[in-house]
Amino acid sequence: MKPIFSNKKSLADFVEFLNGKAQSPSPETKTHLFSFIKKELHPTILRVFLKLTVVHLFAGALTLVFCPQLGFSLYYNGMGLMEYFMHFGNIGCALLCGSLFLGTSMGVAAFLLSPEEIRVAQKARIRNITVLASLSYGLLMLMGGEIEFIYSLFWILGGILGGSSTLTWFPRFKKQLFILLK
Repeated sequence: MKPIFSNKKSLADFVEFLNGKAQSPSPETKTHLFSFIKKELHPTILRVFLKLTVVHLFAGALTLVFCPQLGFSLYYNGMGLMEYFMHFGNIGCALLCGSLFLGTSMGVAAFLLSPEEIRVAQKARIRNITVLASLSYGLLMLMGGEIEFIYSLFWILGGILGGSSTLTWFPRFKKQLFILLK
């Protein structure tokens, strides 16, 4: 077992600290420290949503490289994963594409956000993911995506279901992964 103090000076400093006179921080420092801790332990829904949006911008763009969404793709002229998803029909493809698009983003967010931020995101996950799916749909339409009403509805539904389930299960997976890696 590794010793706590690697040298005698560290131990002497610690003993001096223990024997020293207790000092209270100034009221300004105390107030600042408590507000900082409160902000970190209780992030606002807006702050978490903005972080989810930034993660979604990058993760969503990444999925557009190998899987076109609503007919729009970045850097790719083929059908990508859509070719495989079409084996499940138009509705199945829409559900899987939306699920992949939002699920990837929420999976990345589950690994990047703090446990406190994940807790806040999970409390408002349906609202957050519905807004992200709707904004994504609108942006994809503005960028030249194809509009087909029924397909679009199922794409949004797939995004909500995929994003919500990913945001529910991936943090648990992350926790188990870190336990295994220790």
